[in-house]
Amino acid sequence: MGSPAVIGTGTAMGSALLAFWIVLRYRAFGPQTIRTALAACLVSGVLLEGIGPAMKWTLRATDPAVALLAVAVPLFVCAFWSAGVLMRALLDAGGGRPARQRVPRDR
Repeated sequence: MGSPAVIGTGTAMGSALLAFWIVLRYRAFGPQTIRTALAACLVSGVLLEGIGPAMKWTLRATDPAVALLAVAVPLFVCAFWSAGVLMRALLDAGGGRPARQRVPRDR
């Protein structure tokens, strides 16, 4: 078994990979505008504030592994997913993709 820091880092990295895979694989899923994506980020931020009490409550009832998989992973996935959706909305709005320009050819 690893230290709590290693387990926490691994959980966060795995959750981030899962969330960004969902953003890339299911492009139509979730908010498409900047305003609604920002609202999703705010909601996930509020949910992350409750992760401590939710973990304590779950730890009293079950194993630490169950608490990690039932509470921490879904909340981390939600947070990373909402950040990915916001990045996607910003890119779709024209903030990150340069326009393609035609290069004139000599004939």
